[in-house]
Parts: sequence; structure tokens; C-alpha cells
Amino acid sequence: MSKRERISPEDASARIQDASQLLLVALGASLSELLAATAVIGNLREALPDTKFWCLTDAVGAPAVLDHPAIEEVWIAPDSGWGAVLNRRMLTRRVAKQQFNAALSLSAYPPNANAMSFLKGLHLDVVVGLDDAMVNETNDTYDCVIAVPDDDRNVVDHHLALLEGLGLPIRERLHYLEVTEPQRGRARALLAGAGLTEDRPVLGILPGGAPHHPERQWPASSYASVLQRAMLELEFQVVLLGNTEDAPTLNAVQALGKAPIPRLLDLPFEDLKAVLSELDFFITHDGDALHMAAGVGVPSYFMFLSTPAWRWAPYGSHVSVWSEPDRVPTPADVWGTVRPLLERSLAKRISAGL
Repeated sequence: MSKRERISPEDASARIQDASQLLLVALGASLSELLAATAVIGNLREALPDTKFWCLTDAVGAPAVLDHPAIEEVWIAPDSGWGAVLNRRMLTRRVAKQQFNAALSLSAYPPNANAMSFLKGLHLDVVVGLDDAMVNETNDTYDCVIAVPDDDRNVVDHHLALLEGLGLPIRERLHYLEVTEPQRGRARALLAGAGLTEDRPVLGILPGGAPHHPERQWPASSYASVLQRAMLELEFQVVLLGNTEDAPTLNAVQALGKAPIPRLLDLPFEDLKAVLSELDFFITHDGDALHMAAGVGVPSYFMFLSTPAWRWAPYGSHVSVWSEPDRVPTPADVWGTVRPLLERSLAKRISAGL
């Protein structure tokens, strides 16, 4: 196959703005990265209200966009397992049948070689993506390469550099994760089944969630101190979230309190995002759940203990963060910030008549 001829960002932007159908490609992105990239989708919808979007992603990132209202359909690219070759051929035919006018790669970091090869094999008319180590002048997958910013940026801004390079307007920088009404109903049933009632506010805490990154975790004793004060001083109900592998941390938190604390463990993605959306407040440290909570809009406090908040913290007035990775906050540090936020949640419930 001959090398594709490069086109300018101006030409690519014109093609994209004239497109009736646009394929959004997110191959090789982690779940957190794709959740951050939902800001790109939101701004595209604002800029291109008459364009129909499809999304091609892989199984890792798919939950971030499966219910997104701006996307007609999500296609999941086969992995390298058994039957992948046949499934790739079938998906390639589906993509070709759709006759897309153009494609945008949402991956702010270079996809792996297999993903790039698969994307190249789709034979799309115009493919635009950010430049990076695997996407340079020797690579012929992209027809238009948008330069990566040479300054350090928040991950959301890094993704949005794609739109900046194309001259498309950026109106907001928020994560977005859709929760459907049936999913909300399921979440309410899960919370009720755990013994939580609707007449009092609910604080969700995910104190584990990073078994492979213990440096990100806040001590169980510190979590226990904050949740006990929320229960005793403000009469919040508390629910612990996580997975079975977080049980030692959850047990440690429980052991430091007197009243039993309900748990919701091993929730599938759609249930976890819905439960987060039904909370009055949420506390956790750096990890996927942080980006999920930001996407559903629940007021939250996030602790960045080893990773830089300036790079990974989501945007939004509903988000508050601890951003001193060289110092672990004390329970008093966190409570001093969280208590006014919990009081604000209480006031909101009262004004809503709940």
C-alpha cells in the first residue's frame, strides 16, 4: 500500500466540519484516559450539531462511551485472542459499509502497534490524530497529524489539543458519563438493599481500589475518622464501595468504627456509575472511580497522593482535590475541607424538599 498523502489541519478541519458521519476512534486508551476524552466528544457535539458520530474502541475503554447520547453506536475492536482475525474482518466490513467521511483518533497517547495496524486497515478517507512517538512522519496511518502541545497540561487539555489544532471551538472541559434512567433505578434498588434510606444523605467512600498502586491509597484509619465524623456530626449515611480484593482495607475501616457500614462490592461498571450518580457526596483517591464520579457529576473530594493533580484531576465546580503529593493529608486536613462541602449537600437536599 502506498504512503498516504498528508493534508493540512485547515483542510482536515474543513472535511470534518462538512462530514455527515464521523468515526471517533479510541484504541489503546485506558478507561481513565477515555473518560477524560469525553470532553472532546461534548465539544464536537456542540461544534457539529448535525453530524452523526460512531465510536470505535476496545473492551477496556468501551464502558466510558457505551451510553453516550451523542454516539449512534459503539463498536468494540477485537483483541488478539481466538477468533480475532475473523472478527476484525467482519468489523472492517461494517465500517466500510457505513461510508464515513472522516475519522478522529481520540487517543492522546499512541495506541499499540496492533491497534494502529487495525486502524490503517480500515481504509478510511481522512484520519486525524495527535502526533506522538508512534505517529510521526514515518507513520502513514494518519492523514493529518496535529502537533502535541510542548507544555505540560492536564490530561483533558491534552486531549482537547486535537480540537485546538483543527480550529474547532472548546466550550467546556468536563468529563461526561451518561447514566440512563433504568440504571438509576437499579442503583436506587442496590442502595436500598444495602439498608440505605432516602430520607438521609449518603456519603460514598472507596478506600481501596488501588491494589496495584498502594502509594495512591490514603490510610484506612484516616478514612474511618472522616466517615465517622460525617455520620456523627452531620448524620450522613455511609456506603463503602470497592471490589473483593479491597476487603482487607474495608475491614480495617470497619474495625475502627462502632456501627456496621454497608458495602456494595464488585459492581459492574454500569451499576457503579449509577450508584455514584445517586450519592450526595463521594470521597476516594486517584483511580478510575475518580474519573467516573467526575463524569456523573457527584460532588466529590479526591486525594492525589503520588500522582500530580494538575495533570489528572478532572475539571468542574463539583470537584475538590488534595493536591500535595509530597504530603499525606491528616484526617483534620480532609475534614476541614469536606465538612463545608457536606453541609452544602445537606442544604441542597433541604431546598429540594428531600
